[in-house]
Amino acid sequence: MAKLIKILAGLLIVSLDMVAGILGYKAEAAQNQKKHLALWLMECDMPSHEAFVLGLAAATLLGIAHVLANLLGGCSVCSTDDIRKATPIKQLSIACLVFTWIGDAGDWDKGKPQVKYFV
Repeated sequence: MAKLIKILAGLLIVSLDMVAGILGYKAEAAQNQKKHLALWLMECDMPSHEAFVLGLAAATLLGIAHVLANLLGGCSVCSTDDIRKATPIKQLSIACLVFTWIGDAGDWDKGKPQVKYFV
């Protein structure tokens, strides 16, 4: 029974990731359909409300998937001594976990108008 719950939890996390990816692509498509604003020497994209909502939904689902993966995966690192005593594979998995959270936090400035090119 416990093995079935783990499999279902894994499938839930994968499905949340897939839905977040699809929403992200839809947000990008909605942003690409928005008009370009041409200023004196620059061309900017005007932010799209639909793209913002879709992107926010994608980020929320991705955050929920990461939290579930951390809670259900048994991330049991309580101190630096635990990390030092862990096997190299466990240390690598902890490093990857930290980098996934850093990578998620790095995309929060997407709502600003972006300069396409400078002439």
